[in-house]
Amino acid sequence: MVGRLVRSPEALFGLGLAALGIFTLVAAGDIVSPVVWGPALMPRIVGIGLLLLGLATVIERIRIPAEESNNAKNEWRGFAWTLGSLAAFGLLVGPVGFPLAAAALFACVARGFGSPRPLRDFAIGLALALMATLLFAHFLGLPLSWGGALESILRSR
Repeated sequence: MVGRLVRSPEALFGLGLAALGIFTLVAAGDIVSPVVWGPALMPRIVGIGLLLLGLATVIERIRIPAEESNNAKNEWRGFAWTLGSLAAFGLLVGPVGFPLAAAALFACVARGFGSPRPLRDFAIGLALALMATLLFAHFLGLPLSWGGALESILRSR
């Protein structure tokens, strides 16, 4: 069984993801904060998520051998939508702000996964991004960018 895992790129990826999760958890332990909801919270959540996803990938590879799972076709179009949306997010977050860039990211990734309703996806993404923006500012004291024009309007008040 170990030989089969070593020859499986998916299992190696899962092991690497789990190792990255452990590294993130160890590194988060070095962040000193007097409050529980401090700056170490998000790295811990991400580390736990990476560790669990990595272990789930390895377990899936153990349960379903590579020969059985290779009959699935590659979805390059969805991958291109997802990758392109990440690049667009990086370019848009400065000029239009985090909420709008994150909403566009959400809608484009949903499109990559086959969603036929881009306006609904954008609205859901905008609601989640606005919640994240407000929660980051309120609980962590880390204001996220609202974007050029909107930020100047908010500062003038």
